[in-house]
Amino acid sequence: MKKANIKFTLLIVISVLTGILAATSHDLIQNFQISPNPMDRVVHIALSFKEPVNVSVRIVDANESSVKNLFVGDVNRELLLSWNRIGDNGFLVPSGRYEVVVSFQSRYTSTKKTLILR
Repeated sequence: MKKANIKFTLLIVISVLTGILAATSHDLIQNFQISPNPMDRVVHIALSFKEPVNVSVRIVDANESSVKNLFVGDVNRELLLSWNRIGDNGFLVPSGRYEVVVSFQSRYTSTKKTLILR
């Protein structure tokens, strides 16, 4: 009976610590803005983090296919990017719904939608 209680207590402690670490890590992103939104020719993406972090920023289409890899690397605290509607293939992407996908610490992802009107 005592072994079962110890195992149960350890399981609870591990679960609580995992939840605290996950919440703390996910709270690293402080600001994520896209402007103008909807966009026409250029969109500006502003990101800020509470501490230095490794980040990946990409644009995906409505089918969740990658359209443009904007940035991969370490960010001290702030990152400002612009996207001119040119995809990784070198061509202008058509109007429609897109998402800016920000991945950090190789585990967390934050997304925001943007529309291209023309």
